[in-house]
Amino acid sequence: MSSGVDSSVAAALLLRSGHPRENLLPFYMANWSLSASPDPILPLPSASGGVRRNPAPSRPQSSKASPKCTEREHNDVKDVCRALGLYEPIYMNFEKEYWCEVFVPMLEMYRCGMTPNPDVECNRRIKFGAVIKRLKDEFHRRSERVTQKESKWWLATGKCISLGSGRIILHLPFSPICIRILLSVTHRFIPSGHYAHVLYHIPTGAPHLLRSADLNKDQTFYLSTLHPDVLSRLLFPLGSYKLSKPAVKSLARELSLPGWRPGQVERPESMGLCFVEPGSGKGQTAFRRFLSEYLEPEPGDVIIGPSRKYPRDSESKGTCAPEGTVVGEHAGLWHATIGERARFQLPQGSPEYQGKWYVSGKNRELNTLEIVRGKDNARLYGKGMIIGNWRWLGDDAADIVRERSTFGQRGLVAQFRHRQIPLKVSGVEQSGGSEHQPCFEENEPHELKVIFDSPAMAIAPGQSAALWFGDRCLGGGVIRDAIELD
Repeated sequence: MSSGVDSSVAAALLLRSGHPRENLLPFYMANWSLSASPDPILPLPSASGGVRRNPAPSRPQSSKASPKCTEREHNDVKDVCRALGLYEPIYMNFEKEYWCEVFVPMLEMYRCGMTPNPDVECNRRIKFGAVIKRLKDEFHRRSERVTQKESKWWLATGKCISLGSGRIILHLPFSPICIRILLSVTHRFIPSGHYAHVLYHIPTGAPHLLRSADLNKDQTFYLSTLHPDVLSRLLFPLGSYKLSKPAVKSLARELSLPGWRPGQVERPESMGLCFVEPGSGKGQTAFRRFLSEYLEPEPGDVIIGPSRKYPRDSESKGTCAPEGTVVGEHAGLWHATIGERARFQLPQGSPEYQGKWYVSGKNRELNTLEIVRGKDNARLYGKGMIIGNWRWLGDDAADIVRERSTFGQRGLVAQFRHRQIPLKVSGVEQSGGSEHQPCFEENEPHELKVIFDSPAMAIAPGQSAALWFGDRCLGGGVIRDAIELD
């Protein structure tokens, strides 16, 4: 439980659907403690081969006292549990796992000029990876006379997704800092506050991950790389009731949950990027300020890119500075994201520099940042993308994609950003790994080449990407490169 409205309402829905209170075990999960006393680890290398001059990244010690924000959230979870008549929530600490498996790899990707999505990795490696393993061990310890095969439990989360088993479909959303976990003792599920659904395919009995009824809050994108075996352990209560975010808040008020009672200030939503300290700023400004504490500045040239237009017949906006012209200096490739407005002062008095400029490319070897003028520049678009580390979500997912692509059938869509309008896919090619290998073979990853019906803007290496057939999520991976326009 994250103390947020989604996981709180998810717990209430489990009770309302008939789950006995004694069969529900709440958990609070902490991944990051801002005030934890650190142990030093080796510094990240810089592009020049040296090391960063700032203090080296440090690993939080899970044994140390948690910061005030973590204590406050844990206490908020206790309040909700008392209001619902549930057990005292168990405090679960995954700071070490988060640091080693999510945070440090994220820093290295940013240093190399990529744009990673730590929330996707946190879901796969921590919330539905390390958590699942610890819960298995916990229930095995509690039920020594019950074998792992006989032990049945599920995780309920507040994500906006759909998961279903028989007549039960549950979903809830949660934050990277914490998660609401509810377990039954006999048949143990993990209910989740994610906005999503999981339904079981009747002929095969395989669980399928489906979009939420509230598409604005749908979180299947963030769960697209989960191990398929995990799906059979998940419950998404919000998805089973097909609740939208406004409906969840309304239900919280109706149930008079702590933080949603008359006269109380509504509790803020639990959000991603749990390691960005509150009060450090807003949006990208706060995040880059945070990254600067861990990554050494690596100055390089900002250069002008090609001036080719998309569509080709679009109106030219006058003369442009020659391709390759150096117009400034950046502090590190991680300070910019492909497709965003360039934050560099150009001489607007000169016609060739007038207008709005956008980041169009990064060259790691030369440490150069490329910018172009106008959103109609072809360098900002790609006709497709190469996705590495691809993980299929189900044994039949690859066959579905192959059949739709081979016979020119429609129905496949892709996204490489949350809340992005799904992009229609005209073709998919697979390479790497064996054609019928078991899903999620880490030592033999797949690579997909995805072609869109129409070019898409701002495809950045390092971004997460996923495929859907209808409402079903088929898998996800990490963008290696964009496929340039012809």
